Amino acid sequence: MERKPTRFELRLPPDLADNIDAWRRDVPDIPPRAEAARRLIELGLAAYAYTQASPGDDEERARSELLKKVGQSRLGTEAPKEPDISS
Repeated sequence: MERKPTRFELRLPPDLADNIDAWRRDVPDIPPRAEAARRLIELGLAAYAYTQASPGDDEERARSELLKKVGQSRLGTEAPKEPDISS
């Protein structure tokens, strides 16, 4: 069974709301404030997971997820694939 989204109300200090608004105006698709906040929360959680990852496979998986979230948050779409720099 698919879960419904949870309603979550949040009061923000004016400076934080201004920062979110500035960020969303810098994103090509100019998301609504709620969508911008969701993207930034996901980005923050991915960054946190990366800082907590163990060296090796966990770290690479967390790095990949973080880069994917950065692309999604900036573009509003799936992130482009990372270039292969192994050769």
